[in-house]
Amino acid sequence: MRAFSLTIITPTFNCAGTIRETLASIEQFESLLPGSVQHLIGDAGSTDGTFDVLNQYQARHAWAAAHTFRGMNIPATLNQLMKSAVSEWVLVLNGDDAMLPQQFAQIARDASAADDVDVLCGDVLVLSPEGKSLGSRGCRIERIEDFMAVNHPAMLAKRSLFAGPGAFNESTPTAYDYIWTWTAHRAKARFRHVPLIVAQARLGGISERRAHRAAREVFLFKIRSGAWYSATKNYAGFVSKSVIRAMFPSSLTDRATRIYRGLTRSVDHY
Repeated sequence: MRAFSLTIITPTFNCAGTIRETLASIEQFESLLPGSVQHLIGDAGSTDGTFDVLNQYQARHAWAAAHTFRGMNIPATLNQLMKSAVSEWVLVLNGDDAMLPQQFAQIARDASAADDVDVLCGDVLVLSPEGKSLGSRGCRIERIEDFMAVNHPAMLAKRSLFAGPGAFNESTPTAYDYIWTWTAHRAKARFRHVPLIVAQARLGGISERRAHRAAREVFLFKIRSGAWYSATKNYAGFVSKSVIRAMFPSSLTDRATRIYRGLTRSVDHY
């Protein structure tokens, strides 16, 4: 079995309230697999003390490096960081997400033995914006053609997938992760689901306005790629749900959502 190596790339902006938890989780993971981690961080010019925390962090670890990329959108930042990546595997971990170190060590062992897979995806613990546990979100790789059904904080991808046209799409700054996953799937990347909660993700990172922008980006990208049916189906579903949320009180729509998820065996368990 060959040695496991992982480059974690993290975009940050004014996340001083959560970044310490993110960094602590990476430190714990590295202590379980010493010498296996490279951590590259790109900050958009935080003004809340985030970069002070990052400076202290990189001073403690030779394997961590923080950079400032002012005015650069998230996919451009990730692409810039990727130029310095040296590991076989890559993980995108935002400044309000965190690894679950012991569990991620297990998925790392799967990765080190994986010759027939390009992307390993685990499940995530879902937190409220305040950090309260709400439930979990599974991975459903068989649904990638319809929508992004994997969890990026819990996804390891081969670095080779990001070369050339595999880079993040900088013209879709809101839905870059959805589009990268769908594009990799269409390019025949081999996905495997590991049914284990290996990371936590915090809700509240995207406003309703940004959600609509992301849906439009996905729709237009799929149309340009020739996937008319998938694009129309996805966008119609998103618009329908938005209309329902606007027409009825949140208490009712939240209850209906939980019932719908139960009936359809949704990946969202919260």
